Amino acid sequence: AYKGFSQKFQAESLLEKSSSAITSTAERSSIFLEPFDYRCSRINVLDGSRWINPGDWVSWEIEVEEDGYYNLGFKYRQNFLNGLYSSRDILIDGEIPFRELETVHFNYTTQWAMKVLGDDKPYAIYLTGGKHILTLKNVLDDFAESLNVMEDCVKKMNALYLDIIEITGSEPDSSRDYYLDEVIPGISERFTEISKKLFAEVTRLSEKTKAKGSETAVLEDIAYQLESYSENIDSLTNNNRISAFSTNITTLSSKIETLGKQGLDLDYIAVVSAGDEMPKCNPSFFEKLLGNIRLFLTSFSERYS
Repeated sequence: AYKGFSQKFQAESLLEKSSSAITSTAERSSIFLEPFDYRCSRINVLDGSRWINPGDWVSWEIEVEEDGYYNLGFKYRQNFLNGLYSSRDILIDGEIPFRELETVHFNYTTQWAMKVLGDDKPYAIYLTGGKHILTLKNVLDDFAESLNVMEDCVKKMNALYLDIIEITGSEPDSSRDYYLDEVIPGISERFTEISKKLFAEVTRLSEKTKAKGSETAVLEDIAYQLESYSENIDSLTNNNRISAFSTNITTLSSKIETLGKQGLDLDYIAVVSAGDEMPKCNPSFFEKLLGNIRLFLTSFSERYS
């Protein structure tokens, strides 16, 4: 097998993109970003907030010297969906080479990290010597199901809210008993049904990501509140409670929009001979310390005029 090949292809150097809104940016959050200059800012990162919608795609031209098997890695940061992941289809020369490169997950991280295709057991991807087109396409993956569940819950919550304020008004009189559980048959069961759906979705997403983040925590909080409403329907005649219910609907609606947008910052794509080590993507403590000292000293010597 061919060995010894290691090449980085800068993410900001795009070949093609699905939208003119997809752009690169200059960042200095790490001295290991490429390219990096101690004196000035340089364009070095594909801006993840610019290709967040399903269907957005970007492509690069990569080149290998000889026919052989290679491992692919992406230096990335995904700090858009806390506790969740962004999904991308990986295409080479316009096709997904094998099923495992469909909906590849880039997990949440506030630091730069290396995503190797295949993770602990890197995929050996066969490439012929010469140039190839590598494409990453934004896809919803499991979030499509989540969005459907959440949209259904919002629809049911809106119907409940309208049924309630039709009787109580938007500002209920807390000293009056509206007998909501009698006037609106099955109201408690309706709250319980929505609550159970949201709890199930939190569990499903948490099992997928092996963690809980702020995004799923919001769904869980709303589920608990809906559960509390089902156990005490009369509490909804309190102004604060009915207002909180209205806020829950708005919050869940905004989460639908949030989960439908999956950002992904990229520094570079690494292509190495199968079995070889990926490039180091973060500085050590001392490298970071020395880099920050150099940045500090350079700030005094630079003539901005």
